Amino acid sequence: FFFFFFFFKQKTAYEISACLVGSEMCIRDRYMGTVIHGGTLIKPLIFYFPDDNETYTTLDTSFMVGPAIRVTPVLADDTDKVRTYFPNVDWYTYSDPGYERVNTFNETAHHGKYVTVHSGLVGRSLNVHIRGGTILTVQEVAEGVQNVLALHNLPINLIVVPDHQHSAYGEVFYDTESTTDFKNEHQDVAMHCHEWDIDFSLKSGKQEIKYNQTDMYIDKIIILGAEYYQKAVIARYETKGGQTINMKAPVYSKDHKTLTLQAVDTHSMNVMQLNKIHWAD
Repeated sequence: FFFFFFFFKQKTAYEISACLVGSEMCIRDRYMGTVIHGGTLIKPLIFYFPDDNETYTTLDTSFMVGPAIRVTPVLADDTDKVRTYFPNVDWYTYSDPGYERVNTFNETAHHGKYVTVHSGLVGRSLNVHIRGGTILTVQEVAEGVQNVLALHNLPINLIVVPDHQHSAYGEVFYDTESTTDFKNEHQDVAMHCHEWDIDFSLKSGKQEIKYNQTDMYIDKIIILGAEYYQKAVIARYETKGGQTINMKAPVYSKDHKTLTLQAVDTHSMNVMQLNKIHWAD
């Protein structure tokens, strides 16, 4: 889990809160091996869009946190906006419940476009955008949560951001905090969304580990840019043991163009035991 603070010339602290956790956001020391061997979690956009020369214009003004999250702070005096380049994929603001689309993939275009984005001083907001084709694991931080360890007591939500082919990918990582056998005492779960399904598979680690915290349960799945799924009326999930369990009826928001899927019981949809989540019209 990470807190990011930015102090600018306006003497204002901007914060990305600890509600951004999980897939590609580095739960505990998931990326420690990468960092030790000279890698870094935070990279300029050019690393993810090497064929797009326009990304060079963002080298000193914007950065990626993993392949899914983009941060664009306002660095100039006396302004709350910045004009910046978005590569040619779908991008959404990280702003629950709005999740406004700021760029749409264009099949005929070779480049993306420049967009003016705002960072309001009220509410300590920051320009955070989610890249299409990714799945984020997030938590709704409850009142009274004072430290990251308390986040173990909260369920997780998935923010699914399908690309133009209705596909998305993400990972969620758990470990037993073993100092002697970290290589084995963990689970790195891959999540693949395609069309009307999210498939779960073990990418690395053991199939079963001694982990029993609330953050192993999924409460909600929020799908962005969900016009394609607006007629969905049923949702269910399938466990690795072969059980099929019904979920609450999908809720489509015409205003925000999101589809929300939710478990009937918050403590039932265990990431480590999931095989598939499916919804249909």
